Amino acid sequence: MYTGIENSGFDLYLDEEFYSFHLFEDLPVEIEVSKNEFEAPFLMIVCENDNESCCNDILFEFELPDAINVLPEDSFKIRSNKQEIFIKTDLNDAFNASIFSIEGMKLHSEGFRNELSIGTETYGAGLYILVIESASGVFTKKIVMMQ
Repeated sequence: MYTGIENSGFDLYLDEEFYSFHLFEDLPVEIEVSKNEFEAPFLMIVCENDNESCCNDILFEFELPDAINVLPEDSFKIRSNKQEIFIKTDLNDAFNASIFSIEGMKLHSEGFRNELSIGTETYGAGLYILVIESASGVFTKKIVMMQ
């Protein structure tokens, strides 16, 4: 049975090499890694520690993706009205557009190349989030639907 953290700090390992030691009382901790410091994806391991040179129990371990590239706002022309959200781009890439409610529920997801029309007749008035993803990066936009 897990009884919780017993020690005062944790070690952070990146690609199985010791990176840093942190005290739990200093949480949250922000770690900045330069773009070319590690080959993506890289492994991050956080383990409980009772001193600065001993790793007791692994708390979590996961692979981190490469940095997320944010696509510029002028990459897309977006119009919305009560019936649709219309997306157009001149970028030559395969995209996936998703619409999320403000509560985080995915309402629609669809792939496209240069343009896409998403029917919104069933959406109520409110704030929605449009997320457009491709191999080149990610773009997000708030969409306000009026009735």
